[in-house]
Amino acid sequence: MSTLQDRETTSAKAPWVFATVAVAAALALALGAGTASAEDLVAQAPAVEVTPFDRPLGDPDAPVTIIEYASFSCGHCGAFHNETWPELKERYVDTGQVFFLFRDFPLNELALAASMLTHCVPEDAYHATVTELFRSQEEWMAPGSDPIGRFLAIGVFAGAEEAALEACMADRPLAEAVAQVRIQAEADYDVSGTPTFIINGETLTGNRPIETFEEIIERLSAEEAG
Repeated sequence: MSTLQDRETTSAKAPWVFATVAVAAALALALGAGTASAEDLVAQAPAVEVTPFDRPLGDPDAPVTIIEYASFSCGHCGAFHNETWPELKERYVDTGQVFFLFRDFPLNELALAASMLTHCVPEDAYHATVTELFRSQEEWMAPGSDPIGRFLAIGVFAGAEEAALEACMADRPLAEAVAQVRIQAEADYDVSGTPTFIINGETLTGNRPIETFEEIIERLSAEEAG
């Protein structure tokens, strides 16, 4: 069986990616947004609308909906996905108690490129690609690494044809669409850092342990049950 290492692509292909992600500046992405501090829950607002850009998990009729806004370059987001997300998914998403949406909130050009990758692989490989990007985050963000080559390898391994993958990741409208998700998050929920979780309209910021999610989900489920 081939491995990601077998499919590594040289960084010579980086220019076409960074030519695309430069659109981030035009769309006013804040490169220094950083990670949100851990605050108490704050009531927020608009009803959740699932867009064609979303790849939701779980039962849309679940009593609790969680939207996560994350940046692939965010260490706290990586920690959440590697340490807390597997148990959260098993206990609450897979059992129909939580409807979950992962949404992009790229903090820099590299994160924007990673987000674009997830929308360039086959749709049924989307969540596995998100998982792999966070699993290997320390590797592709290490000094002297080749993140673009790594992204291409992940995409090809996920089932994308290399030429089509390159064309997709060089697509300016896709870069703008990803950046627009961040802009909409700022407008709808006042998101300013990552990770940020919108849980039935309430905002939870920062990387939190499973116990925090357990308390919130059980409280909100009880409220929904009346």
